[in-house]
Amino acid sequence: MGPFETRLSEISKQKKSRVILALDTIKSREFDLEQARSFVQSVERYIVGVKLGLPAFANLCQETKRLIQSFPELPFIADWKLADVPHTNRLVTQKLLKLGFSATIVHAVVGEDSLKEVKSVADEHSAGVVGVVAMSNSGASTLNSLFDTLLQKCVRAGIKCFIAPATFPDIIRKTKQSVEECVVLSPGVGAQGGDSKLAVSAGADFLIIGRSITDSENPEKQAQLEAQNSWR
Repeated sequence: MGPFETRLSEISKQKKSRVILALDTIKSREFDLEQARSFVQSVERYIVGVKLGLPAFANLCQETKRLIQSFPELPFIADWKLADVPHTNRLVTQKLLKLGFSATIVHAVVGEDSLKEVKSVADEHSAGVVGVVAMSNSGASTLNSLFDTLLQKCVRAGIKCFIAPATFPDIIRKTKQSVEECVVLSPGVGAQGGDSKLAVSAGADFLIIGRSITDSENPEKQAQLEAQNSWR
């Protein structure tokens, strides 16, 4: 495991949780810096990291860096799902890591040349790269049918950390069987119908959970419950 994956694992053992918070909206609404800080602080003891997507970044813009700096113990993952030519992927990755992100998510479908550019920049900053080899939504059947090909593209680019959805436990299982000592981050738990226990049983190392927590009337209690479910 690289520095990013090792850090996640250490935090996970300490907190007895596999939950990465997906922060796009809070109660299905936009938020500002102080609202984001307050929310993350309320659930911090139950999460091992934060995945920040484009909806959140569109709200926060340059204040993203201040949010990340407010939680030095938590890895932040940039969920841009980079899917561009090598040069552009390199430039975007450089910008994201300067903002303080610990890892970035990239689509494997763009090819090994683009993946290698992202991996090269990440290695320079001791950061992580998470390759998308499948997605959690029902409409992703075309992408998911390329799972084996996408997985091998990542491996050849030196990437061994993957997005494999909780909504398709078989894909998680195949990922863990196909790549030794890989790390799987599984989205789709809760709002999309994925089951945390089934995902973990299939081999998921971490669960990316958003709306079940961010839309909850009691986010702290829900985060605690998700953490407990992820660790059993």
